[in-house]
Order: sequence, then structure tokens, then C-alpha cells
Amino acid sequence: MRKSLLKQFLAEDQSFTKAVVAGVFTVPGDNGDNNDDGIDFEPIMQRLVSHDYNGWVVMEAEQDPTKAPPLPYARLGYHALHQHLARVTLPKQEAASASVENLICNP
Repeated sequence: MRKSLLKQFLAEDQSFTKAVVAGVFTVPGDNGDNNDDGIDFEPIMQRLVSHDYNGWVVMEAEQDPTKAPPLPYARLGYHALHQHLARVTLPKQEAASASVENLICNP
């Protein structure tokens, strides 16, 4: 999410559709031109680790596919979330994640 754009659209009472087209929403790791990522993912990941969570983490970004091609942005988001998890020392589950990582990163 691009925090500065979100504030602008909320202040102007703009529609969700206009916000999507303008690029308010994005994937983790894509901080936009102004480096104003709106979500701090590390506390979220830390909470998952502290509860020994070992399930799926799913991201969604409402984006205009003509401006943000889905596959490169999915890869960008995946790598950003993976880095956040590594920083909070989530035990790696190599065998379980290898096939998913291979599918996403090496189609």
C-alpha cells in the first residue's frame, strides 16, 4: 500500500476503483516512488512465529495489470515476505516450501 496516495484518496473521498487504477495498493516490497510502504510486515511475521504458525501466508494486491504485471509483482511480494520471515527467524521448512518457491520463482 502506498500510504501517501491512500491518504490523498481518503481525503478526497475517491472511489476504490480510482484508488486501484492510481496504484494505491501494491505488494510487499514495492514501496512505490516515495518509499512510503503503508504496512510494517515484521510485527505481523513475528506474531506468526511466536505462535508457531506453519500454514500459508497469502497476499493480495488490487492492481491494474496493465501497470503492474501480476507475475513479476507476485514474485516481488513473495521475496519481500520471505525476507521479513527470515529477519524474525522463522524456522525454515525447506522441504515444504521448496516446491512452492520453485513454482513461484522459476515458472
